[in-house]
Amino acid sequence: MQAAHRFFVSFMFLILIAAAPADATEFYVAPSGDDAASGTFAAPWKTPHKAAQQASAGDTVYLRGGTYPIYEAEAPVVFANSGSDSSTPITLKGYQSETAILSGMLDRSDTAQWTLYHNNIYYTEGLYGCDFDGDIPIVVQDDAALQQKSGLSSLSAAGQTYFDRGSGRLYVWAKGGGNPGLYRMEIGQSGRLIEFFPNNQFIVIENLTLRGGYYGIRCVPGGGNRTFRKLVLRHFRNDAIKFNTTGNHDDLIENCSFSSYGDYGIDSFGSSNQTFRRNDFTGIHSWKGGGGIKTMAGANNILIEGNYIHDLGGLGWSGALELRESQHIRVVNNLIARVQGPGINIYGNNATISTPVEDPTSRYITIANNTIYHAKLPAVWLSPASANITLGNNIIYQLSSDSTNLRVDLGGETGFWSDYNLFYRPSGYPVRWLSANCTLLRYQQKNLVDTHTLCKDPRFASISTGNLHLLGTSPAIDIGTLLLAPSLDFDQVARPQGAGVDLGAFEYNP
Repeated sequence: MQAAHRFFVSFMFLILIAAAPADATEFYVAPSGDDAASGTFAAPWKTPHKAAQQASAGDTVYLRGGTYPIYEAEAPVVFANSGSDSSTPITLKGYQSETAILSGMLDRSDTAQWTLYHNNIYYTEGLYGCDFDGDIPIVVQDDAALQQKSGLSSLSAAGQTYFDRGSGRLYVWAKGGGNPGLYRMEIGQSGRLIEFFPNNQFIVIENLTLRGGYYGIRCVPGGGNRTFRKLVLRHFRNDAIKFNTTGNHDDLIENCSFSSYGDYGIDSFGSSNQTFRRNDFTGIHSWKGGGGIKTMAGANNILIEGNYIHDLGGLGWSGALELRESQHIRVVNNLIARVQGPGINIYGNNATISTPVEDPTSRYITIANNTIYHAKLPAVWLSPASANITLGNNIIYQLSSDSTNLRVDLGGETGFWSDYNLFYRPSGYPVRWLSANCTLLRYQQKNLVDTHTLCKDPRFASISTGNLHLLGTSPAIDIGTLLLAPSLDFDQVARPQGAGVDLGAFEYNP
């Protein structure tokens, strides 16, 4: 018996050895390192790009604390290899609790580098802007983005910039006035900080800060199996993470923080089988329109779960969640609060896509157990070219000055099912159905949907402090349907906690 036991243990040990990645290595990078060194802890490399070129399946690259500049528009971090599978990825991550920053920002906090042009307007030279469209690079003063203007004559107030691509001059009217070099003045000089190609499969990026540039991370068509986790992404001219055109697949973005960007935190263009969960999005540039997550142009089978999208600002024509030309999307446990545009916008529009999809209709989208508070435009908006939308277990609270809780335009009613929601708007109609404003009762009688839906104050814990958990007296407790509810809520509390499922993103848990 003992011999058999020893044989079994030895056999299992050999299996584990065989399953372990061969020659898996730990590499290290530090701002004080040398790319000619060996890449060990004692002799680290200097640049993340060097490490990304060297790492192979199973390897982990640790970035020590400090800033890694990525200025040139054609020099992002690019991986030469791929992981083998999900158990042997290539991993690039910050070392322990140290803060490693990939920065596309050029520091111009020096009065000698600025020349007075006129009144409070100064310029600096030797810049090339972003490499993508010749537009103005992102300019940051004291960690706040300045407003980009399209011409020098439009530069009319403090906190504005204009970039002349022909001369390479950047004109700035600093907030507070005077020479911009008196402030912490940084200028985005990178097209993208990290770029993925189709051969870059099974790669993990974790615990890093990315700041400054046109994009933070760009994934060109055809790649997949990437994980982006615990990233801080800030100060981008356009999208923080861009899945470009078609074919990206099986990606996971979780526990990341997005702020100060110009379009979307995550733009999933023509991608499939992706999960975006427990991310925080805030701070669209005030002169732009955008949101938290956008799926479009044939995006398919996307899970959007447990994200907090809030205080976006911006011009407000885009949804906090923009779901267009997309199918089989599941939107659950998200918290959307204080946004200028729609909360969730669903539609299709081939006319605005450079490569139109065969059928632009957004369909088979489930929206369940979300809380939406104070979206200036309709909180949930089904425009033409949307169909088979399911809406259940949600709390939608609109101020009287906001638009409706639910708007369904002609075409959006096809296959529409909605029930077990709470719509609250202190005054004004909660629903706009096919161009007609409706009370909840009129909407229910006319369409025979939302028969269990309420129009009552959900009684949030503290609106003034942004606490949108439920009070114990909330009418939203125990009245939802288990058929749509995720097993865990926004806080990872099990559902149900009481006699039934609660509406919204939070299960009441005294």
